[in-house]
Amino acid sequence: MKKLKAIALTLIASITLTGCVQLTADLQINRSDRVSGQVTAAISKDLLNQLRIAGLGDFIPDVDRNLFSPESRVTETEVNNSTWEGIRFGFENRDLSLLNLSDGSNPESFLRVYRQGDLLITEGLIIDQGTEDLDLPASVPEPDIWIRIDYPGVIESTNGQQIGSTVEWRYEPGQNLVMQATVRSQLIESSEPAGPPLVVSEDYLDELFEDIGEPILRFLAPVFTFLSIWGVLSLGVIIFSVVRHSRKPGQYRPPEEFESLNRDLFDKDKDE
Repeated sequence: MKKLKAIALTLIASITLTGCVQLTADLQINRSDRVSGQVTAAISKDLLNQLRIAGLGDFIPDVDRNLFSPESRVTETEVNNSTWEGIRFGFENRDLSLLNLSDGSNPESFLRVYRQGDLLITEGLIIDQGTEDLDLPASVPEPDIWIRIDYPGVIESTNGQQIGSTVEWRYEPGQNLVMQATVRSQLIESSEPAGPPLVVSEDYLDELFEDIGEPILRFLAPVFTFLSIWGVLSLGVIIFSVVRHSRKPGQYRPPEEFESLNRDLFDKDKDE
């Protein structure tokens, strides 16, 4: 039984390393040695389903393991479509040291980008596992492995495909993918701190509402009710007072007083 598991583990590791994986990186580096972009690590969904049906799901390696440490605080988005299942990592305005990646299944595979004076050096390697001779199901897709980096300077040398300031490397089955680039780019210090922005997920907001929001609402509900009743009563009193004041009868003055007043005014005009 142990021998069978060992054989299954070796076979699955070989398949998932390069034969049925999606490992892509679309990156941009600026003149302040800050990097932004996305990295996707996924496995063929068809292969995963077959392995799970065969009871070998526990032996499937995590292709996204060791790509980023927990301290990296990158955002994670689930990839689950008709072809691939995995994780997409996102980051923006991060320190260049973030691009020190290793394959979770094979430590010999790596990608590094670092500064050396006025040069940005890129080195990388993805080891081919010789999966072209394996009898894989026809529905299992070809590996989708590529690295694309947009550099902030003059590309002096590279073994990748160059388009303007961008270099792309693509894996070909049966060959190791070797990545090399030397870019002349003078460092420009940035006044902005390098680090991830504050990201608040929907799950966090839901948990926060459950833990804090509902008790606060229960506490404030009587207060809101009292204020509403008090406001209605106050408005009623104000309306009643205005109506009552508008209906108050004027002070009675006898007709003789008006006749005397008219006579005095007439005599005054006559004298003038």
